[in-house]
Amino acid sequence: MKNKQNFFTDNSDLSFHLSDKRMNQLFDWMSEDEKSAIGVTTVEEFQKQWFDILEVVGEYTGSTLASNAQKVAREDLKLVDGEVIFPPTIKENLRIFSEIGGPAMSIRTEFGGMEAPLAFEFTAFEMIYRACPSTALSVCWYGSIANIIDLFGSDELKNEWIPKIATGEYSGSMSLTEPDIGSDLAGMRSYAEPQTDGSWRLSGNKQFISNGCGDLSLVLAHNRKGSGSLKTLNLYLVPRRVNGKLNFEVAKIEEKPGLHGSATCALKFENSVAYLIGKDGEGFKYMAHLMNEARLAVGFQSLGLMEACYRLSYNYAQQRESWGKPIAKHEMIAERLHDMDTELRSFRSLCYRAAHYASLITLGDRRLQEKTLP
Repeated sequence: MKNKQNFFTDNSDLSFHLSDKRMNQLFDWMSEDEKSAIGVTTVEEFQKQWFDILEVVGEYTGSTLASNAQKVAREDLKLVDGEVIFPPTIKENLRIFSEIGGPAMSIRTEFGGMEAPLAFEFTAFEMIYRACPSTALSVCWYGSIANIIDLFGSDELKNEWIPKIATGEYSGSMSLTEPDIGSDLAGMRSYAEPQTDGSWRLSGNKQFISNGCGDLSLVLAHNRKGSGSLKTLNLYLVPRRVNGKLNFEVAKIEEKPGLHGSATCALKFENSVAYLIGKDGEGFKYMAHLMNEARLAVGFQSLGLMEACYRLSYNYAQQRESWGKPIAKHEMIAERLHDMDTELRSFRSLCYRAAHYASLITLGDRRLQEKTLP
């Protein structure tokens, strides 16, 4: 029997950090076209719309994901003939996420999205990480990937890929790490060569790639073989399939002590068809933009896990009795629970403040381009 919980309405801290002054700022920094595209004319309508959407996510996380989490932990992924096979429970989680419109949250309405400010999407991610971290690591690769293509890709790439990401038909990954190369990006060995038709051919190996089995990967690689400079790095869109055939190989699924529902993959690119995103030689800049957002996302990942740990600890302490009363009422345990709650609320305040300003930066960049800052 599934839980009947809602992870948005059972935590008033979430709505507190999204309301009032911050909601007003986000609304004021939107253009009239953006407001019209999502069908709101007042800040009250704007807030109600997003709170309604977050309640849907809250029900999904509190009911479906929380109920399925233990099954997800027990059902391992399989690699069969180069394809990652997801077991039934995680497939159900992903299917419902697409049905409620999750992949489209932060994607612009022009491409079929809902154009959520980053703060709202990250609120959804906090709830998803609280319920099932494996599922979260499978669904966080929609908006982030689409937004990089939207910011820096050609119109052709935008129109081909972003609408399918918005529907959940396609998901993506970000391929940075190599077998012997971590943070030393200039030292990576992957490279691509330009072709006469405007495409590139990419070769190299990547490792520890979350959702590496997705339908496309944004791959950081040099624009010439043997280069060791950050100035020769490009960001490429590499489709999983070209003309129905696999374009790069999932060489293995990494063994992990947990997160069994998330596919962390080793990838092999061998003369793979690739498309340049943005300008030649500016891949490091584009990657840094994505990683700035990813750092915030990891903060919300931690936040969701902290909330889950606190709830488990609190509930257990209320049930476990000693000397005739719940251990939650013993001073030492009560103090520790109080410290957990205080640290959790403090960390949430920091994360939501950062997400709010990141949302304003996105809107501000658009207004600067239009020369219409409020």
